[in-house]
Amino acid sequence: MSGGSLNYLYSKTAMGEIAENVDDIEQVECEMLKRGYKDIAMDARRLIEYIRSAENRIECLAEKLGPVFKAVEWYYSADSGEERIDDAVERYRKAKI
Repeated sequence: MSGGSLNYLYSKTAMGEIAENVDDIEQVECEMLKRGYKDIAMDARRLIEYIRSAENRIECLAEKLGPVFKAVEWYYSADSGEERIDDAVERYRKAKI
């Protein structure tokens, strides 16, 4: 089995617990609207939008960095050599241009 020394960092997705509870935040938003607390509902909606925006940004960057993470992890696990890291870094840098 290859990798594992960095807990398969290259295959991780999204954020933490708050992001996993967007549905609950939406329920709070609805409850606040029903009760007339529009300012709180608006802030709950803003939080949801921030979470979604951050998730998109994190996923995009993590996807781009994934091959670098994998190369380092496989190197640490003695499944590949340093040249794989160098190749992954070069490909990452070229993609940024």
